Amino acid sequence: GMDVTQFGTDPEQLHASSVACFDAVARFPKPLVAYINGPAVAGGFALALLCDVRVAALEARMGFPEIGRHIPPSYAAARAALPEALARELCLTGRILSAGEARDRGVLADIGGIGAALGIAREIAAAPPAATREVKRRILLAGESTWLALLADEAEQLKAALGL
Repeated sequence: GMDVTQFGTDPEQLHASSVACFDAVARFPKPLVAYINGPAVAGGFALALLCDVRVAALEARMGFPEIGRHIPPSYAAARAALPEALARELCLTGRILSAGEARDRGVLADIGGIGAALGIAREIAAAPPAATREVKRRILLAGESTWLALLADEAEQLKAALGL
């Protein structure tokens, strides 16, 4: 989970800081590997989905329960990483996935300890840097007309949903 007080108590500052955080992760020019070792819900799940590869501990769970609190989840983050049908299902229902179901549905690359995540990170780091940069550039280029454009729109819609 996220301690929202780390961004301050002013609702507008909280919104601006959250948007900046999501944008920084979404547009990071190098591969990002997320390790989920507990609940990754709402914004935490969205941040994990904006990473290039996800690994989770067996006890991890993830989803978008904020829809039940009248806050639309990040469909952009869901579309950055998930098949369209799964992205729609999770955003519309708020259903929480176990680590096992998340792996089976393609949300996770693996289930294991931090060692599994570090192993994937080492494999990425061992690849030729120029080729890795080009793959990441292509990931971001593909996102410009899809999920990155949605992310910008969601920032404005979230502001409205929060009454700011």
